[in-house]
Amino acid sequence: MKRDGYGTHARSIVRSDRPLTVTVDVTAGPPASNGGHEPLNLRELKDLFGRMAGQRVPIVVLSAARGAARDDVDQLIEHAAALRLRVGLDLGSTWAQRTVPEPSAVSGIGRDRFLDELRGHRGAGLDQVELELDLDSTVSAAMPAASTECLLRVVDDAHDLDLAVGVHTPLRGDAGSRIREIADLFAERGVESWQISFFDRCDDPAASPSLGAREIHATFAALYSIELEEQTMLTVVEAPHYRRYRIEREEGSCGDPTDASVRAVVEDRCGVRADIGLRRHAADAGRPCLYVDRHGEVFPSPRLPISAGNIRDRALIDIYRNSDVFTLLRNTEGLVGKCSLCGFRRLCGGSRARAWHRGGDCMNTDPACAFEPGPAPDNES
Repeated sequence: MKRDGYGTHARSIVRSDRPLTVTVDVTAGPPASNGGHEPLNLRELKDLFGRMAGQRVPIVVLSAARGAARDDVDQLIEHAAALRLRVGLDLGSTWAQRTVPEPSAVSGIGRDRFLDELRGHRGAGLDQVELELDLDSTVSAAMPAASTECLLRVVDDAHDLDLAVGVHTPLRGDAGSRIREIADLFAERGVESWQISFFDRCDDPAASPSLGAREIHATFAALYSIELEEQTMLTVVEAPHYRRYRIEREEGSCGDPTDASVRAVVEDRCGVRADIGLRRHAADAGRPCLYVDRHGEVFPSPRLPISAGNIRDRALIDIYRNSDVFTLLRNTEGLVGKCSLCGFRRLCGGSRARAWHRGGDCMNTDPACAFEPGPAPDNES
């Protein structure tokens, strides 16, 4: 049975009318660790949620992906739920560390206590829990508690609490070979949403090598097949050129942006967002999501650490609509390199986070795209 998680209202990754999602870091930590700035307090976070509700921003994800959540997380969930926001809690890979008994892990509390915490979150109004599953064999060997089997037990436990479940999978190393297998397992267990990330952890020397441009393109065929089955909502992160691939498959155009049918699809998916007055765009960073760190700094995503402002100084929606950073990211005419020549740049836009991490310029060519663009359509030039 499909739970009513915030991600179950739409299935297709290429839907461009998905609502703005705000992720807020609620990881516990020292009182002041960001140049002396205090973390956001309970009142400030409640005020943020109130402003979100007033601006019809329906989804808030509380992120404890980097460590244990702050002590008042249930109060935050309860307040957000009272404002009729859809509330998710992103546990990242910490679920694996926390489900093993002490002293097996530094933060281990055991499965029973972990479930008690989930039960408390659900009672406060939590809609969905998000977990990370790394399919790379080197990671699985190093952390048996993070295996697929262990995750599926947590999925079942969450479903027993009537929580929807989303799973995040970084695609690197040999993980691509298991996509079909995992998709079938998730469909069988009723996982509501599956987010596959092509972002490479450039700051993690222990991580397996990321996939190259041609390897990523080869993976798209498996993703497209899974998406057509519509058993689990599939989201692709930091590979916006999947949208171009999908159009190729749907229209049989071999990726020609001058083809009339392709141009019609591109224009339809780059229309106007009526809810917040912004044009639709498909690039991952900042469109249509943003990330607020524990000190109030606003970023396009956790993967693109370029601050657009602080909610203590400026309203969140104003930052999203009008800040220099978000304005730059929405301006596909500001792209440089190969992306600037591509007729699909309004639909795709490339991974701005990967461009920044690889070359220091968030508007540069996405190095993970193998597509060689031809001439742009007349209305794109």
